[in-house]
Amino acid sequence: MTNSDPSSIPAEHAPTKIMSAAKSAASRAKSKLYYLPVLPWGPVLNMPHRLWWPVVAVIGLIQLVGRTFILTGRSFYWDDFIVVGHLYDSPILSSGFLLQDHDGHLAPLSFLVQGIVATLAPWNWWIPAIVLLTLAGLLTVACAKLLEHITGRTWASAFLLAVIAWTPLGIPGGTWWSAGINALPFHLAFVVFLTIAIRTTLRRDFPPKPINYIGALLILVIALGFFEKALAIAPVSLLLVATMAYMERRDVKAILRRGISIWLPSMLVTGGWALWYYFGVPHTVSHASDNLKPELFFNGLGQIFSGMVGGPGQWERWMPGQPFADASAGLITVGGITLLVLSAILIGRDYRGWAPWAVAVAYIFATLLAITIFRSGENTSGMLAHTLHYYSDVAIVIVVSIAMSCAGTPPENEAPVPLPKRTRSMLWLLGAVLAVSSSISVVTYRAAWADDTTAKWLDTTQRSLAALQAEAAQAGPAKALDYNLIDQPVPFEVLLPVAAPTNMYSHVFDKVEARPPFSRITGTPRMFGSDGAIIDAKVSEVTRVQDGPVEQCGHRIVVGDNGSVQVDIPMSGIIKLGDWVLEFPATASENMDVRLSLPNPFETEEQTRAGSTVVPMTTELRPRYVNLNGGGNVLRVTIDRATPGASLCMGAGAIGPLVPAKL
Repeated sequence: MTNSDPSSIPAEHAPTKIMSAAKSAASRAKSKLYYLPVLPWGPVLNMPHRLWWPVVAVIGLIQLVGRTFILTGRSFYWDDFIVVGHLYDSPILSSGFLLQDHDGHLAPLSFLVQGIVATLAPWNWWIPAIVLLTLAGLLTVACAKLLEHITGRTWASAFLLAVIAWTPLGIPGGTWWSAGINALPFHLAFVVFLTIAIRTTLRRDFPPKPINYIGALLILVIALGFFEKALAIAPVSLLLVATMAYMERRDVKAILRRGISIWLPSMLVTGGWALWYYFGVPHTVSHASDNLKPELFFNGLGQIFSGMVGGPGQWERWMPGQPFADASAGLITVGGITLLVLSAILIGRDYRGWAPWAVAVAYIFATLLAITIFRSGENTSGMLAHTLHYYSDVAIVIVVSIAMSCAGTPPENEAPVPLPKRTRSMLWLLGAVLAVSSSISVVTYRAAWADDTTAKWLDTTQRSLAALQAEAAQAGPAKALDYNLIDQPVPFEVLLPVAAPTNMYSHVFDKVEARPPFSRITGTPRMFGSDGAIIDAKVSEVTRVQDGPVEQCGHRIVVGDNGSVQVDIPMSGIIKLGDWVLEFPATASENMDVRLSLPNPFETEEQTRAGSTVVPMTTELRPRYVNLNGGGNVLRVTIDRATPGASLCMGAGAIGPLVPAKL
């Protein structure tokens, strides 16, 4: 008779002892259920429970060291400037900014976060870097919790977690601000949503509670606000839960019914968001191309194969684009064979393993087909599929599917043979190989950014703007005109002209407080050098306004009796359509507004007026430098709402682009 036998307990202590024993048994049962499932292949891969979180911490630390190494070697990039550039003419909480037309994306929360960061600390890279590192760390922890509920606290779970944390498929999207603030919240929400779904439908030790359903729905809504690809969360999670129930020999229909309070509202929200994405915000919808490029599909598949084994190992970069993977054919082959052999082994040990692998393959194909259909075009290169930020979520789905194919619970007559003792050593070896190959990819990815000058350009530009503002403050209001800056495009190495108008200095540095104003008129011509430094400039003459016939005045323009006048002054030659700067030496008999424009037969009157500039004139004779858009061989001078008989004297002046004064 044991001490736990109630008959051995003294009568006066029986109720207390029995209650204590019951609580202890319940606690042990709960603990046992919590750490379930354990792989049904013997104890070889079991891990002491106390080691689980230290191992997770080591995996996460290695990941964060690699990400930090990359983040300290790069800065803001193309889309980061374009998204924030829309704040120039749209308030941060307006639909114009939150629903901006940006490459087919519907991501208002992502744009909001970028706008807030740019407003509070414009172009301070350390804030986005910390956000990206924090999200990456949270994602690793969330993946660890998810794998606990699939393959338990085992060495297999640790290895699969390392694959998610270390695969280079997550590097570009995890270190590029605009892509990361899209993708990482989506990945985190997907993993947490799936964890909640598994816990409440497949794990009886976590009874369904309203907070679970509300939490899952809230997580989904937030994820949709960050990235339209979160439309996949609910349907893919449902497939994975059904797959896991199938692997565990459970009643799939009963399991799905048990989670109806999760599936029904989440599917309704997903459907509603999809309709809004397609019909409500038309400019966000990418259109299928008639000129499909199959190489996008096959190139992308190869990069996924190499990424799952730590590739690509090497990267190429065409400025000002981002680095793209340049995996060798050998590495792609190794990755493909590895996944093929692994699927054969797991399906061979439990024939039901075909189901999770089918989900993984379907997700890979859906992703690659979407890229092929919506990114193909006459000007699209097959190298587009080598930009790995498209595939970071694919890596998560593949790993979760592998975990589920490991976690089947076949009956005794179908139970797989226990794993040989060397299996754990093999996992350690594979983990070491993955760490080395991924580290090589991390180092070479950072090296690919070595020729990027954006960080130095941002620093130089902001220091130059602050110095010029300080100089303007010393000079006082009377000299304010001399410190206006005429706008110009940023260097090609930062943004190409196709990004216009967000490639203009005024858009990029709109939220920087320590700067003089950008204007279409200045008293002293200055410009930005290629490094961002502000330098003295001059007008490089393409044509010019000739001197007028009136001595000591040049072109004399007199306001008519109706308070207005319009005069076309011929130039010495024709200038093509474009942005130009006019040297405008003039004085007026009284303060008045003078509109200057470049009319031509190729533009409407509205277009000509949009490209014109109104110059506030005073009685002071001095040159002013005026930014005009247009072309032709005539300068139009228009004066409205002035005193009849008032006059404007205008001298000769060159028109052309601003160039460094030292040229």
